[in-house]
Amino acid sequence: SVLLPQLLLILIAGVVVWHGVVRGLAPLERLQRALGRRSHVDRGPVSAEGVPGEVRPLVSSINELLARLDRALTLQERFVADAAHQLKTPIAALRTQLDVALREAEPARMREAVEAAYPGLERLSRLASQLLTLARNEPEAAAQVKLVPTDLNALGLEVAPQWVPEAPKRGIDLGFEGRDAPVVVRADASRLRELLDNLLDNAVRYSRAGGRITVRILADPATLEVSDDGPSIPPEERERVFERFHRLLGTSRDGSGLGLSIAREIARLHGASIALRDDADGVGNAFSVAFPAA
Repeated sequence: SVLLPQLLLILIAGVVVWHGVVRGLAPLERLQRALGRRSHVDRGPVSAEGVPGEVRPLVSSINELLARLDRALTLQERFVADAAHQLKTPIAALRTQLDVALREAEPARMREAVEAAYPGLERLSRLASQLLTLARNEPEAAAQVKLVPTDLNALGLEVAPQWVPEAPKRGIDLGFEGRDAPVVVRADASRLRELLDNLLDNAVRYSRAGGRITVRILADPATLEVSDDGPSIPPEERERVFERFHRLLGTSRDGSGLGLSIAREIARLHGASIALRDDADGVGNAFSVAFPAA
């Protein structure tokens, strides 16, 4: 007489508990089905509607992961699109020049055709290098960059002389103005070299023949500056020149439009600001990178 009611109570309690567990897990099952039906291109946030409060932190973490994944894949897709767009033209030109060389029967004329293709190969190599540098310095790709005390004076004295052989080819006077004492900033030295290399490449490429380029190190605040004798950039274009692949109308020099964009990305990684203004003598431009206090 006691055992039967107890068994009935246990059975009823089991049914009630089972029903409660099923109802409690239903939102998780709906969440699982929603994620399972998602396309691989859908990186939008997961809806937390109807999800129990205890599970909302899990949904929030999933959404944060999707947001980071979206940023990383967006950068990758943009890089691939930029690379495909920029590499297509020089590769086509190089292929055309090599086709011309292969059709030549005389060795001397074939050599001339191959030599004519060599500058295109150099431009292609530099473009590929710049694209890889740009990808390396994307904010997400370089999130783990380590900044250590670095002397701008020493870095400028290391990089600027490497451009001495290139500048005289166009009659350009390349100078360096440093400080008597070290100017220390927190930086990644290899990336700062890339920044200065791209500013100097831009200056050498666009300065007038017989002009001058000066690399300056300033203090209070610590600033790296490159001034040139290139065509003065109008104020309305001074922000756009740092955009990828942007080139001023009427520019006849060979260039990819990536150098200044790379410089800006590296400056951002260091918490520095990069700006463009007229040079002090009123001729040309001055690119300055101001660093926060070390």
